[in-house]
Amino acid sequence: MKLLITGSSGYIGSILSNFFQKKGIAIVGVDIDNGRSPVTKNYKFYKCNILNEKKLKYIFKKEKPTHVIHLAYILNPLHDIKKEDEIDLKGSRNVLRISNKTSSVKKFIQFSSVSAYGARKNNPLWIPEDQILAPGSYRYALNKKKIENDCNNFTRRNDLKIIILRVCIVFRPSCSKKKGAVTKILKSPFLIKKIKTTKFQLIHENDFNALMDLIVKDETIEGTFNMSPDTFTSVVELFPKKYYLPIPIFLIKMVIDALWSLRIVNINSSGLEFCINDIIVDPSKLIDRYEYKFQYTTLEGFKDSVSQWSDSH
Repeated sequence: MKLLITGSSGYIGSILSNFFQKKGIAIVGVDIDNGRSPVTKNYKFYKCNILNEKKLKYIFKKEKPTHVIHLAYILNPLHDIKKEDEIDLKGSRNVLRISNKTSSVKKFIQFSSVSAYGARKNNPLWIPEDQILAPGSYRYALNKKKIENDCNNFTRRNDLKIIILRVCIVFRPSCSKKKGAVTKILKSPFLIKKIKTTKFQLIHENDFNALMDLIVKDETIEGTFNMSPDTFTSVVELFPKKYYLPIPIFLIKMVIDALWSLRIVNINSSGLEFCINDIIVDPSKLIDRYEYKFQYTTLEGFKDSVSQWSDSH
């Protein structure tokens, strides 16, 4: 078994690279940056942009991976929409097409997101995989939907299995982002009242890795799966002592978009609805397959991660 991971130096990519190489599985990392990549005998890194089709073909031909985990995408929006779409869509098509042409590859795992369902006020509790995707104008989620469509409509080899994982937020006790959103929230004495009751899911790194291990070893799995815990929490449950300010959402959107246009922040208001409306997905399709029992609830995973962050500083 040999895993090729695109976006191997990113947040999720580094979690998987570290986990699988410690299990003795050969890892081929592909990224434009080697910042978080592990350095072991089981890990080989290639600096490569997924838009570089010629170099990608060379890497696949040389390494002959059995599994491809595709994680190279744009998380924070770019001011250049054309470039963002090119990386997300054309890049993903390159990886999928080359995987299909490389006979050693038997499994292609595409990481999507629960955000692809869309942050709608009428979202049901426990969204199943067959609900229509309606991500709205939020480009990250919209591109996830488009990439899923590409995977589902792609004419592939009979022996190539495609798995789409709609993943919620993965919480990593082993590493905190000092400038990340969660760290900033932890330090802030107040939050916006509108998000006080917002519900969401977090999957602990240990559960995430355990499920990925099962998926990678599963020879018959294919199709689309929600990947999240079977629990959820709310903002106020995580931060009960914060002061919640009654600031109108339209005002927040105006400020964010103004700062975005001035290139002061790397977010825009298109994703704000995802902070207000609930997206709680049903993981039973994946959980029932493996009879999996979570080590952490959403709340427990959050507390465990934050406590370890505190201990490390």
